[in-house]
Amino acid sequence: MPAVVKARGLRAAFGAWGAGFWLTRRSALVAAAAAVLVLAPSTSPAHEWFDSSSSASALEPEPTPTPTPEPTPEPTPTLAPVITHPLELVPLYAYGHSYVAGEGATTPARSYVSRLGNRIDASTTDNNGISGAVIGRVVEAACSVPGKTWTPNSKGLVVLDAVLNSVVTVRSPADAAEKVDFPNSLRTLLRLFRSYHWTPETSPSVVRTGTWTASSVGTAGGGAAIKTSAPGSKLTITTTANEISLMVIGFRPSEGRGSPYSVTVNGVPYGSGTTVGQTTEKNGFHDISYRVAGLTGTSKIVVTKGSGGGELYFDGYLDKSAAPPGIVVVKDPTPSAAGLAFVAADTNHTAANLAVFNGMIDSVVAEPEFDDGTIVVADPGAIWNPVTMFAPDRIHPNNIGHSVIADVIQNAAEGFAYRKGLATF
Repeated sequence: MPAVVKARGLRAAFGAWGAGFWLTRRSALVAAAAAVLVLAPSTSPAHEWFDSSSSASALEPEPTPTPTPEPTPEPTPTLAPVITHPLELVPLYAYGHSYVAGEGATTPARSYVSRLGNRIDASTTDNNGISGAVIGRVVEAACSVPGKTWTPNSKGLVVLDAVLNSVVTVRSPADAAEKVDFPNSLRTLLRLFRSYHWTPETSPSVVRTGTWTASSVGTAGGGAAIKTSAPGSKLTITTTANEISLMVIGFRPSEGRGSPYSVTVNGVPYGSGTTVGQTTEKNGFHDISYRVAGLTGTSKIVVTKGSGGGELYFDGYLDKSAAPPGIVVVKDPTPSAAGLAFVAADTNHTAANLAVFNGMIDSVVAEPEFDDGTIVVADPGAIWNPVTMFAPDRIHPNNIGHSVIADVIQNAAEGFAYRKGLATF
């Protein structure tokens, strides 16, 4: 028999059997349902199922439970950054000459300021290096140059490196004035970096007596100061600070400008100063500071212009911060004889003269005013190799030299115990 005919016959036979099976199954189901109805007859009218008034207690919905309020979540605590070493996340500020600016390094990233910022994971790096600058020029920048001006009460790590040009760019006889300006400028920069506020000369806390006039002075804070040429003219400053630093404009010896002045505190003589011949011949005039300390309660400080000389310029005063930034003052390594004569040959361009200026750093930082643990000195010269660490010009550090300076500064900064004025959080 052909396969197709055989298949059809099987389907027909199965179909007839299936139909009978499902009819029998259906009849059994109907009968079972009828039996259930007979065994459990309804005693209520057919419409009672839909009557909401019957069996009220059985059909009444369960009362909705009062939800339990969710507890107020605990506020997420604000955590300080996790610090893995003492200087991490600290802002870095650098002021100084061409070393700070990165001269001698093959790329900006290889300068010692950039290297230091990366090694300590500084939150920001603010490089204010000026090629060719002596320390007086650095004072000008920190006081008045847009983009480089120091902001009082800043926190972080400050690096100051401004020695070398006082030796290699200053010739005789100007070297004598440079030796006066260097400590004056170093003290002024340290006081500025450690200040809480710079009160301008126009503040109501400064009362003028005598003849005072406003004057535009490019190197002064805000580009202006007040001046007097009349002996006996006074400024009376009322303050509750423990100490302040008067900011006056100093002049170089060759100009013959400036004036002597005297200071009293609550009517008692305190001291005197002068702005004549107090700055470098290289830059001319800039802010220098005069510290008045040991104040208690409310003090009246009177500044009086002395006789003789020229005009006395006043540029406000600084209040000292209770938590100043940490400061590293850098000594410069000694170049070769050819490097010392980089600008021109001169009797002052010697290793011995550089040692004198480096020594001034030690002397100023050791003064009681600054000997409080917030300032340290870094000296790369102790491990310096002039053969391998200077660039071909024999005066600027090469990549190796920049790396060594960064190491020495980092070691000095991480070694001092002071921490309060470093972090901004």
